[in-house]
Amino acid sequence: MVANSKYIGRFAPTPSGELHLGSLVGALGSWLEAKKNAGLWRLRVDDLDKNRVQIGAIDSILTCLPAFGLRWDGEVIYQSARIEIYRKVLGNLLDEGKAYYCTCTKKQIAARVQMGVEGPIYDGHCRNKNHPAGKGSVRLNCEPLQGNLLHEKNAEVNWQDQFLGPQNCDVGAKLGDFVLWRSDDVCSYHLANVVDDHLDNITHVVRGSDLLYSTHRHQFLEYSLGYPHPTYGHLPLVMQPDGKKLSKQTGAQGLNISDPVPEILQALEVLGVTPPARVDRKSNISILNWILG
Repeated sequence: MVANSKYIGRFAPTPSGELHLGSLVGALGSWLEAKKNAGLWRLRVDDLDKNRVQIGAIDSILTCLPAFGLRWDGEVIYQSARIEIYRKVLGNLLDEGKAYYCTCTKKQIAARVQMGVEGPIYDGHCRNKNHPAGKGSVRLNCEPLQGNLLHEKNAEVNWQDQFLGPQNCDVGAKLGDFVLWRSDDVCSYHLANVVDDHLDNITHVVRGSDLLYSTHRHQFLEYSLGYPHPTYGHLPLVMQPDGKKLSKQTGAQGLNISDPVPEILQALEVLGVTPPARVDRKSNISILNWILG
């Protein structure tokens, strides 16, 4: 199969533990979309927060994905190697007045602002305080921007999800000015991911629907940085019997690399795909080849 340079997807796990069924759904969904389009599939390790990185987790990820037939293209990318790049982009946003230092504590924010769909909606309290450099966290100014898809009276982003259809969100009103750089000197997930996708020429981001609101933020940040927008698609989540998302925090079990077929089939079921009886169910490679046709 000849690679399609117009399609570049990626998988960006955090090495805070072993990959589990929920991780497999995200990896498998993004890999299949890339390969169905004869594209490239990059692997990027989100190892910025050293307090979350577990010993052996990176090696586990690098072993697990090929065991399930999911092989990445090119070298593995480590976000920890790009900290100075993120810092430079942050500095540009500060210089342009698009970001600012914030000294508010979580307790102060909780006492002052309204709760939204993903926690407190930061109200821009420090937006015009001109705190000295290095003081507190850094937030993106989510006041309205002028642009083709952003209204002058609000910070609404409008975009088309590959699987969920039309999306829109007033980022400033519903999510608030969000953190780009933490007060403990760690680059945020949002800034790192947007910069990485730009650096790596990612054209398609396929990931779990729990990150839908993050994508609203990323769209706004892309506008602020003048970056092109990848195509975004959000996949179904693996849910537990109690209705909570399966995750490392809820005790999700690591994938069984010695017998990948049952979990491949489970992941495909979440994605709405059922291989016919004629497909060899003893081989995960046969299953993947059937899907790719």
